[in-house]
Amino acid sequence: MKTDDIEELMLSNGITGFSMAYMEAGHSLQSFCAGYGNQVIRTPIDSSTAFHACSVSKFVTAFLVLTLVSKDKLLLDAHVNDLLCKWKLEEDTYYNAPTLRQLLQHQGGIIDPEHSFPAIPFDSASFSTAELLEGTTIACAKRIVTEQEPGTAFSYSDAGYMIVQLALEDTYRQPFNALMKRYVFDPLGMKDSYYHDSLRHPFAYGHQNLNPIPSLYPYYPYDAACGLWTTPIDAMKLVVALHESLKGYSSAIIDKKDAEEILHSNSGISYAGLGVFLDTTEGAVEYSALGWGEGFQCLLAGKPEQGDALMCMINTDPGKHQMESFLGDIYKRSSLGS
Repeated sequence: MKTDDIEELMLSNGITGFSMAYMEAGHSLQSFCAGYGNQVIRTPIDSSTAFHACSVSKFVTAFLVLTLVSKDKLLLDAHVNDLLCKWKLEEDTYYNAPTLRQLLQHQGGIIDPEHSFPAIPFDSASFSTAELLEGTTIACAKRIVTEQEPGTAFSYSDAGYMIVQLALEDTYRQPFNALMKRYVFDPLGMKDSYYHDSLRHPFAYGHQNLNPIPSLYPYYPYDAACGLWTTPIDAMKLVVALHESLKGYSSAIIDKKDAEEILHSNSGISYAGLGVFLDTTEGAVEYSALGWGEGFQCLLAGKPEQGDALMCMINTDPGKHQMESFLGDIYKRSSLGS
């Protein structure tokens, strides 16, 4: 990929800091970073600088679920109420609670309440996942309920992923971040990936219009939905693991048949995989995960058959969709977009 003019492109787009990792035709991973983690004190970005992954967190959550499924520790089509203990969805007379699969595909019949799951002040009172879903916190003022028949419609939902988080916490009696570390981060060597309670330097501060956001970095205490901090190199370790699993490598972390579920759509909603969006317009499957939050934006995409993949992250809110922003320009010059 051509990178010699990226810093000029950053300047023209008002981007404070940028980091990416990419793979072309299955060849070795390459990386590039430029700019600053903090525009004011000019802290340089390097390959170990963590960025807020925003909703790319959902892809990583789906990967954890499939890892547990592959180890015969979890059923993808289990009804979530069968896994929940501390809190349960109220079941409608006419249909059952959604399954893990349906929640990961945003087809669990959950519609997020208006203004829910925002970045919140650091000094906010702590709350459990069950309290969040009950609607008794600053993050969500309404109890989460099933509002549509599961499996019949797509509705993008942070709440659905928080239900998955609680189901895992109840099933394994461990915090979600501990499960992620044990089954994903440690086995894949993702040493620069963590959630807010473990946030440590170096990490990038969020920016808008080249100025740090008032809080410096956002606090989204919704780990499974949007709480991950990571680097492009770490994220690509997970992508490589997915591609190896899809090829059926004996050393892969997930069985081939289970990995294929990530790229499988259901119920006629062809664009929704598990934690990813799918595009088959050019024949081969391309998956993507997009993240956009206060002071940050990121884009992850891959084509397993070609061995192409890209993860790029900025600590700037550009105010427009990834494909229309600086990240879209990076995607278009990559092997995925060319």
